[in-house]
Amino acid sequence: MPAGESEPKTWQEAALTVANEIAALISAKQHDYGKGNVLAFGENGVIMRANDKIERLKNLVLRGIDPATEPTEKSWEDIAGHAIIALMLRRGWFTLELDESWWKELPDQAEGLPDGFIPTI
Repeated sequence: MPAGESEPKTWQEAALTVANEIAALISAKQHDYGKGNVLAFGENGVIMRANDKIERLKNLVLRGIDPATEPTEKSWEDIAGHAIIALMLRRGWFTLELDESWWKELPDQAEGLPDGFIPTI
């Protein structure tokens, strides 16, 4: 949650909060990766990337073990991001230009998005 913001009061507010966080995450990753990594393999590549995260979750969650690297929440975020990218591909929107102006407002580009930062997209 961004500093100074209150917890969502409704299911819809919570869903929109998470959706905005995922939009910010995949925008930052699009900035770093560009379009080529997705366009090289299209929807099949997105399926493979999502499957990697699903297999990771199955291994960790179903076995009840703690991750050695990133928290399991990051895998869920990545799966949601992959779903959005797949929908954008199907709708012909993935190749739209990334608005770079929001990126200039980030205080720490080296580590990606700062905790709680959600740009207006």
